[in-house]
Amino acid sequence: MLALISFLPLAAVVYGSPLTNYTGPPNAHCARTTYRISLPPYTTIPFNSSLATDLDPTQPAVTELQAQFTSSQADFTEDYMSGTNSSTGAVYDISGVLCTPKGGDKHNGTIQLLVHGIAFDSSYWDLAFQPENYSYVWRAAAEGYTTFRYDRLGTGESDHPFDGYHEVQAATDLQILLQIISLLHSGGIGGNAYSSIFAIGHSYGSIQLAAASGIVPGQLSALVLTGFSANGSYVGQFQTSNAFSRADETQPSRFTGLPGSYVISGLPQSSQINFFYYPFYDLDIASFSFSTTQPVTQGVLFTFTSLINGASNFTGPVHVVTGDRDWVFCGAQCDIEPDGQHTILELVGPTIFPQSSNFSVFSPANTGHGLNMHLSTPDSYTNIMDWLNALSA
Repeated sequence: MLALISFLPLAAVVYGSPLTNYTGPPNAHCARTTYRISLPPYTTIPFNSSLATDLDPTQPAVTELQAQFTSSQADFTEDYMSGTNSSTGAVYDISGVLCTPKGGDKHNGTIQLLVHGIAFDSSYWDLAFQPENYSYVWRAAAEGYTTFRYDRLGTGESDHPFDGYHEVQAATDLQILLQIISLLHSGGIGGNAYSSIFAIGHSYGSIQLAAASGIVPGQLSALVLTGFSANGSYVGQFQTSNAFSRADETQPSRFTGLPGSYVISGLPQSSQINFFYYPFYDLDIASFSFSTTQPVTQGVLFTFTSLINGASNFTGPVHVVTGDRDWVFCGAQCDIEPDGQHTILELVGPTIFPQSSNFSVFSPANTGHGLNMHLSTPDSYTNIMDWLNALSA
């Protein structure tokens, strides 16, 4: 039997980047809008025991939950996630930015949908740090592409629900993504109905897009999955090395008011291990990244792997772009061949997208998980744009 959950919203507070003077690349018209997203009834992963009632855990409780999850996901599931599946409809305010190139849209009817990952909001795609080098939106506009990026639930200027377990979890994020895809096709975003969506993801954003492609395969024309592989062997080291800590206690000037289920990396060193490959990045961008980091809920951390499944009915083109030193999805060794024939990245094709009409891989050298924040970033953008432009030729 499906149980309905009553959700408590937080007051309307913006937990976005502390930098407010950057409004977007000079070669694009960018407009931020809040969209009221209504979700149909959907199935969530239930939490029971103390997680059903303690929605504002202390730091010791947060740490203990992370320790239990990473030491044995099977035992954690039995102890905390063995209740009855829950289903509910919900309504959220999701903040997004639509950018159209000032030089004119050269790809009429096509839009790039940008989905960010953990530790960021959608500004990951339009970094205020040296944007001429690191802004993906800037580069896309230079190629004549319209882009849409949005802050995932619980990040940036989107809603921050109080319940960071039952509500802000992977199933909810996926449903929001599916609604945004539908809005892009129907003209609900910017007033233009786009016939073609090139979907670009990073990390958890790539996981969501891979899952969406298996549900609505005909609604996505192409996938570019960055910071991604089909190998989940390193999830434990990602979670432990981040030293996830209550966001409101770690950066109180930015996150006061958030409950304890909202966490961020506890130290700059934790961020370095997971997102950067030394010394192939500007040290200042690492500092910028940590100072502008965004929270993730433990609900997302405990459920995001549930979305990693095959998308055997997606026949469109797929391009994986993951740094050769990606710690999160390759253990910093993306060139190894688990089956003796294919690298970790090459295995994404037969494992997740066996019917893809055009599967390819690019692995920039000396690059960690934060693909958009390395010295190789311009080359990665060139590779992505060349691949997308070839689809449009």
